[in-house]
Amino acid sequence: MSKNRSLLGVIGVVAAAVIIYFGFFYPQPSGDDLSATIGTVAKHQNEQITNEDVVLAGEESTNWTDDPDVVEAVRWYTDLYLRDQFIFYLDPFLNIYTGNGTKHSLKARILNNSSEMTNNQSVNSTLIYADYQLKRSYEFIKGFELIGGVSMTKNMVTADMYKSSGSAFNDLLNVSAYLQAENEIKDMVFTSIGVRGEYYQLNDSITALKPIFRAGVNFKLYPSTFLRVSYGQGYRFPSITERYIKTSAGSFAVFNNPCISRFWSPSSR
Repeated sequence: MSKNRSLLGVIGVVAAAVIIYFGFFYPQPSGDDLSATIGTVAKHQNEQITNEDVVLAGEESTNWTDDPDVVEAVRWYTDLYLRDQFIFYLDPFLNIYTGNGTKHSLKARILNNSSEMTNNQSVNSTLIYADYQLKRSYEFIKGFELIGGVSMTKNMVTADMYKSSGSAFNDLLNVSAYLQAENEIKDMVFTSIGVRGEYYQLNDSITALKPIFRAGVNFKLYPSTFLRVSYGQGYRFPSITERYIKTSAGSFAVFNNPCISRFWSPSSR
């Protein structure tokens, strides 16, 4: 752990130093060469069906809904649940182009999901995500591009089905720093190499640090034929659901796995 912590610290310091230098101290153009973009997105969702849209004809077909025993039996065998759901999300973003091959990008998301459900299935969750990225190209090194950034994800969930952790409230934090270099040589050879440091924290008690690397080369043999060689590493940390969920749906039961552990794996092709 101490070795990974030191390596992650070095990665974070290097990434921060590169981002700060090229983002704030490197000579920037002024006046008309600066531009920025602020965008909005409007989405429309069709109305959901209501009780008035569902009609059961005939006296025999409607009487069963007045019998609690019948409703419970139907719920048990058919997983019938009632849900009142409210979803709110906000996706702000900001792009700044400085005109000398530098782009600053900031993306964020705030998502709240409040679902009141029968059979102890209610969930209230809030997700907060933010990502800052710096992308820089250089005129004196044609085809070379440097990408670096920092991202954060915070997930907070309140649900009785997660009480196996000792509390209905659980939160998971993920912070990462990344740096990647890409190069294009005469429109024939494309190379990329990158490093990323991942930090996870679950309920202020379970933590993990892991650096991961990736590299690849792509050769253009013919206009539509490429030869690609790549190597990468993957890292996965268990979610709140995988570690703590304990519930049932009709005759189907779901159990928590408190012993599930994080895993790392390499891949190449």
